[in-house]
Amino acid sequence: MNKRSLHSINEKTLGLHNSKDFTSRGLELLAACLVFGQATTINVVGESNLLVIYTKPHMGFVSDLTEGQFIEPNNPRKYFSHYGSLLQSFLRGYSGLNVPNYRIRKNIDGKTAIMEGFAKLLQFKMNPRIIELAGKVLSIRAFENNPEIWNRKSNNYAFSQVFENLIAPSRLPTFRDVTHTFLQVFIGKEGAATHKITSRKLRGTTAVFWKNDYYGRIALDYATISQFFGKNFYKIQPALFYTYYNLEKTPQALSIDQLLNYEFTDKIDHLHKNFDDILSTKYSNGQTLTAFFHKEDALGLHRGTTLREKFRSDLDKFTELKDGTKIEITLQKNDQTGEIINRDKFNDFIASIAFYLVKFNSIVFIKEGTKTSWEVNYGLFASQREIFSNEYITGLSASPLASSVVLSDIGEQILLEYQSSWNIEDSETVWSFGDCWPIYLFSDHAKLTKWFRDHFKAVIKNLA
Repeated sequence: MNKRSLHSINEKTLGLHNSKDFTSRGLELLAACLVFGQATTINVVGESNLLVIYTKPHMGFVSDLTEGQFIEPNNPRKYFSHYGSLLQSFLRGYSGLNVPNYRIRKNIDGKTAIMEGFAKLLQFKMNPRIIELAGKVLSIRAFENNPEIWNRKSNNYAFSQVFENLIAPSRLPTFRDVTHTFLQVFIGKEGAATHKITSRKLRGTTAVFWKNDYYGRIALDYATISQFFGKNFYKIQPALFYTYYNLEKTPQALSIDQLLNYEFTDKIDHLHKNFDDILSTKYSNGQTLTAFFHKEDALGLHRGTTLREKFRSDLDKFTELKDGTKIEITLQKNDQTGEIINRDKFNDFIASIAFYLVKFNSIVFIKEGTKTSWEVNYGLFASQREIFSNEYITGLSASPLASSVVLSDIGEQILLEYQSSWNIEDSETVWSFGDCWPIYLFSDHAKLTKWFRDHFKAVIKNLA
């Protein structure tokens, strides 16, 4: 037997808040040690007997929790199993648990952890220098001339593609299942595997970049998984059940009710407060504001990235998008006190903005004026995680945005004042990459409208 001592594990290590939480997560800790392939001796404080778990090691995935060199134990085979086989057994049994809310919560936590890992991996894979070199090699002038902006755009696009595929893997025209790819390496069936970030159907100037195997594939092996996902294996395991093939028999275990825990709703409240603070103080009585919504694609932002265009084939499902591209309000304020008189309509406006950003991971363009007015100034370009300068609002489509889509003087002031704090509260990041769920892929996505309506006591406006 290979006896190893775990570092001291306490409530701080586990991120727990009370001893009751430890009781509920103790089995998770033990299961994690089992699945990761350790021969582990656990000395439980207050108990005289040692608890020993026999398993066959493979790569020592929890090595950061242990001391000493890892030596494969020499126990008889009947005492241990390959961790991959063990994980497969765990997933099979897990799928049969008759506790749907538990499985949903664990799937949400697992997918969040997976996407946090992929965010780090993608940022490592793509950086301005790589984008600049790709621009030179592939003759993409925008990449070569503006690598900082196109690095951000490429990371944002790749992340959204991986997250969508994590929830809704595809078989045609190209088999893409990031969960399956990850699982094959995780269980040891494959030493290395790759995942295509986007479909081969992609067209346009940047298609040559995304179809290139060097730039458009994510390579996974044991070292990569350990480096970028290693601290969250106990969270990730339940989410690995939902491969394309398993989803043909079992629905994806996701729900709005389980997603909207107090931590997630705090993030939405922060976003709502940002818009309330800015729009209620920066504009005067009689100012009309019009909000347009875009969802960035591989070509950046252009006329074809409005939500109505991006979801044109699904307008029967997303009825809030059917009739247009914008919502608007004309502020009515007391000139002396600055108080908003039409507060109910204003609340509807900002709650609706937050709704479209959270549900569709969109970017809002807030215009100072009506859709058809001669004014072309904009006060704000914003997503869940950040607000943008003029330089980011660009694309490589044959139908580009008008060159007049730029920030006004007020918009520049808002950018300067809020850019660094937009996604920060109490010195902590509010929306991480893994929090930006593609909620439009949830089977019960319509429940989000009701939640926004009830939570903010607002009417969520359809686009017009």
